[in-house]
Amino acid sequence: MAWPLTALALVFSAPAPMPVVLTVTVHEHRFEPSYLIAPAHTPVQLLVKNADETFEEIESYPLNLEKRVGPGKTVSVRLGPLDPGHYEIVGEDHPDTAQAMIEVR
Repeated sequence: MAWPLTALALVFSAPAPMPVVLTVTVHEHRFEPSYLIAPAHTPVQLLVKNADETFEEIESYPLNLEKRVGPGKTVSVRLGPLDPGHYEIVGEDHPDTAQAMIEVR
C-alpha cells in the first residue's frame, strides 16, 4: 500500500523549471534594451535597474505588472510561464519614452 504515497512524492518532488533572466535598465527615461525575447511556457525573472535619478513605475496590463523602482535601485519581478505573444511594458512616469516589448516565442 506504500506505492500511492511514493507516486505522490514523485509528483511533488519534480524540480520547477529555472526562470529565464531578462534585464532592462531605465536610463534617461527609456528602457534599454527596449525589445526582449523570452521562450514560451517558461518562467521569467525580469530585473529592472533604474539608472535615473528619479523614480519610475513599471507597468504592464497584459502581464498584470505594476512595480515602482527607486533611483539607483534594481527590482526583480517573477513572470509567467508566459504564452507566446507580445507583452508591452511602459514606464508610467514617462510613458512617451519609457516603452519596451517582451516577445515570447
